[in-house]
Amino acid sequence: MPPCCHTRLPACLTGLTVTIPSVPGSASSLDGLALTGGAHSSATDRELCTGFRSDASRWYIAAAWAWFGAVSAFSWDLYAPIAGPVTSVFGWSDDEINWLSNGNNLAVVFTSPLWAWLADTKGLRPTAQLASVVFLLSMLCPLLLVPHGLVPARHSLWPAMLSEVLNGAAATAQNFLPPLISAVWFPDSERTTATALMYEANIFGWMLCFVIPPLLVPEHGSLAEQRAGIVLLWEGCAIGGAAFFAAVMLYFPCVFPHRYALVFSCWCAFSSSVFNAEIGRIGH
Repeated sequence: MPPCCHTRLPACLTGLTVTIPSVPGSASSLDGLALTGGAHSSATDRELCTGFRSDASRWYIAAAWAWFGAVSAFSWDLYAPIAGPVTSVFGWSDDEINWLSNGNNLAVVFTSPLWAWLADTKGLRPTAQLASVVFLLSMLCPLLLVPHGLVPARHSLWPAMLSEVLNGAAATAQNFLPPLISAVWFPDSERTTATALMYEANIFGWMLCFVIPPLLVPEHGSLAEQRAGIVLLWEGCAIGGAAFFAAVMLYFPCVFPHRYALVFSCWCAFSSSVFNAEIGRIGH
């Protein structure tokens, strides 16, 4: 191994049969380098050779995605449990309130191929960043209906519908990505648990949307009390969306940070020694 490289070769890269394509005198002759043999002798060697090592930040990633799922599900059926007060405040009919909930489902149907393609081709970070932006916008849209807002009362349904459609579009990524996040960030022994927790947060948020809104928006309260409760719900959802946006922008790598760095390091050390040995043989 070259003296400038201090990376210890793991056991899986020792005792190997090295096959070097024979194009003498050409550095590109190492492009087809093939390795066979070797064995995993320890957990550390397995980490180096597979490129996987557990890291506490994996729970940060899972918690951020679980938070996303909980807030998104909470907003999914936000108006149905308080249909009476919503009708009193905004004049929306029952059919319109039901269509608000269905707007999420329509967005899921039409955006699923886009999110799948984005995750497969661009990786986790760009997908999570776009989802966080769409989700934040969806949580901010209803604030346009706050008293003295930008949208008059007679058009109040449209910002609410836009909010639900954007929430459904972002929730598509939230529903599909937990298995990929688990596969990238978690060891085999934790992947099922991590995936289940990210899905369970979604169900938990959905459950809360039938508990918290009726508590904050009194069925038989005054119009001002009902409006204040609805605005409080919107503000809480907006804070939840902003928290997820901040979490993703702060730290959400495409891949586990050590997953490829370690194996690439030991591979570079090994290939450098093989390359120098081959150049020395050609020189003689």
